[in-house]
Amino acid sequence: MTAYSELQADVVKFAFRSGDEEYEGAVKGFIRLGENQLNRELPLLFQEVDASLTGEIGSRFLSLPADFVESISLHLTTDGTYQELRPDVAGEMPLEHGNGWPNAWAINGATVQIDTPCDQAHSFTFRYRSKFALSDETPTNWLIENHYDLYLAASMGWGAAFMMDDPQLMKWKTLAQEAMDSVGWLASRSRLTTATVDAALMGGGSFSMRTG
Repeated sequence: MTAYSELQADVVKFAFRSGDEEYEGAVKGFIRLGENQLNRELPLLFQEVDASLTGEIGSRFLSLPADFVESISLHLTTDGTYQELRPDVAGEMPLEHGNGWPNAWAINGATVQIDTPCDQAHSFTFRYRSKFALSDETPTNWLIENHYDLYLAASMGWGAAFMMDDPQLMKWKTLAQEAMDSVGWLASRSRLTTATVDAALMGGGSFSMRTG
């Protein structure tokens, strides 16, 4: 049994709806709706991934990955370079009209917009936060493997909403929020803390802390 199939079975079991064909047929929808909430509210390090994007000559647009949730950075990597481009705001970013090497970028609808049309098939590394999206083809992910209770509570809340059971809805919403707060706190602790030693003060054992 995969994590995804186990979750589907547990949603039915915890709701005491075994044999209810209408409820059982809607379970995948409950999970998807729960994931939508988690993707909005859980900006985790574990969702940060890199994608390789390629520009087209004369174009200033790059397609966003299908699992995109939130942008982090864009680097130009053409010819072995690794140049971080400046983030900007679509509609406010100054645009160059001649083809060339880009310097800035912004999210514009379903695309990454760069300030300069490409003069060649430029390569980019796009760092972004990806969505959690279980399916029969992708039956597991980091969150369900490490915080199964959160996935279950988020899904059960939508099951209760489907049944118009307000007491159960409030119970599962509370459990989901408590688990979400806990996971968010653990994620914040996992962010690397770099100790930067001041060479002039090393004899005294002093140092400054920088949290990244």
